[in-house]
Amino acid sequence: MRNIIYLSCFVVIVFAMFYGQNVLFESPRQADNNSIKASRYLEDKGYRIISSNSLVSENVLLKEDLLKLPFNKYWGLQSVNPSDYLYKTIQTYSFIVKDHPLDNYKGNKDKQTAIWVLVCGNEIIGGYSSPVTEEDLYGGVYSLEGKTLEEATGLSYQEWQRQWSETYR
Repeated sequence: MRNIIYLSCFVVIVFAMFYGQNVLFESPRQADNNSIKASRYLEDKGYRIISSNSLVSENVLLKEDLLKLPFNKYWGLQSVNPSDYLYKTIQTYSFIVKDHPLDNYKGNKDKQTAIWVLVCGNEIIGGYSSPVTEEDLYGGVYSLEGKTLEEATGLSYQEWQRQWSETYR
């Protein structure tokens, strides 16, 4: 029994050394590079970064996620096709910015906006935003540029939801 355990540990270590090298040893470096890339992306859009929480999540996008709140709204706001990213790892980076359209949202006393940038591999694929307020916001998040789901898609919420459900069921 002890030999089986030693053999299993050996196999895991060898696998990690040769096949999982990118995952185990380069992921932190890639995450840092992606954080820098996301920061530059926001600055290029004219947003002034106040703070960064860097990588806040890293998940594989599953089809069933696209039917659950809040993920369906996050992905519904994107200009990319979510199907292109199914079963791929999506990293989310969080920032607080100024000079964003949602800075003028009623109740946004500090004139700041929270932004989450979505990255797949080393490609920025989109993001979403929300005004920084003390009150609870009903209705979810906005596009990276501060548009509602209706503004971003050109559809009523009911029509968007119907089409979305038909596409991802």
